[in-house]
Amino acid sequence: MVTKSVSLSNPIYEMANQLTGKPDINDALTKILKDYFELKIKALKNQIEMYEQKYGMSHAEFEEACKEGKIENSYSYEVEKDDWEWEIAITEMESLEKISEDPKYHDFTNREITFVEFLKCVEENLSK
Repeated sequence: MVTKSVSLSNPIYEMANQLTGKPDINDALTKILKDYFELKIKALKNQIEMYEQKYGMSHAEFEEACKEGKIENSYSYEVEKDDWEWEIAITEMESLEKISEDPKYHDFTNREITFVEFLKCVEENLSK
């Protein structure tokens, strides 16, 4: 396994250690990122579900209904804002799920690759 070193400021190292209870920085960063992915995906799914309940349909159905004039005040600020935030949540969730499905994510969470190697994986997935 190829490794690279990364410099962290002392306060960041201490915060990672305190948040996770793990003295090894790789273990701490692994836990922080894994928890972040799980929490962020859950929050995005909740946000998407909230819009689906509000409008009684999926985002694709919502956009079609707007085009067909079936959504009241479809050009109002509230409806446009909902559409924009809903689409952003879906896009973010798809990106995070794509990264978490990458074998390198599982290698990282199982400590088979380093934090830096994982960040390269994230960058590669986001650029696709």
